[in-house]
Amino acid sequence: MRDPTLAMRFYRTYLEHRDIDAETAPYTPQETAAFFRRLLTRYERILCITITSRRSRIYEHCNEARRLLNAGDRIDVIDSNSLFAGQAAVVAAAIEMREQGASFDEIVREVRHCATIVEAYAMPHDLYYMRARARRRGDKSIGLLQYLAGQALDIKPIIHARGAETAVVTKARGCRTR
Repeated sequence: MRDPTLAMRFYRTYLEHRDIDAETAPYTPQETAAFFRRLLTRYERILCITITSRRSRIYEHCNEARRLLNAGDRIDVIDSNSLFAGQAAVVAAAIEMREQGASFDEIVREVRHCATIVEAYAMPHDLYYMRARARRRGDKSIGLLQYLAGQALDIKPIIHARGAETAVVTKARGCRTR
């Protein structure tokens, strides 16, 4: 169970330090297969909904793991085609359908449909990590001047995401994200 108080303590303790250089990496197909294998001992079928395949290799690795296990009929892997809370919206739709008694196949069909229409928005608290991560990828969309002005004037971008496409749709001033 996630404890919001502990999460906020973590963010305040570590993420405000500019010297932290954190990266994430998806499980390898073999690690994913080991994870799926453990789940298959407890469940008849698995529905795995991943972050957009155009921004991460998780979808690809999950499908490879499914092939490694020869479990195509027991594991469904769906690309949420989204980022941020968009993936959560697709998962929430699946949970709601399950709670309403829908069959596994009905849930899979609806989740595939949801993944084609969901859109997500995000407003970062601090542009520092977004700028640093983008610069590591060679993306110069958040320049130093934009970053400094945004911090000084408390201006935050509202980012729209659909599939691999992200764009700033507007900016908000004076919004507290904590």
